[in-house]
Amino acid sequence: MEKQKVRVQSRLFRKVPDERYLCFYPMNNWRGESVNWYTLGIDEQRDMMRGHGRIGHKYHETVTQIIGGSVGLDNSSRN
Repeated sequence: MEKQKVRVQSRLFRKVPDERYLCFYPMNNWRGESVNWYTLGIDEQRDMMRGHGRIGHKYHETVTQIIGGSVGLDNSSRN
């Protein structure tokens, strides 16, 4: 149980590495009316996510992933 606790804590409270590069990756599936994630079929969504994961796994030793969330930062309006 202690091993699991340490693993969970290290994922919840990540240390930001002292590295030279930083990439902010805004996860927003809305890409306008012509390229909208939600209009794709489930098979196409699954294939895209698998490809995304395959690329990410190549860099698992050099990239630190820190996932955060927020609400209300978008000032554009969608009707």
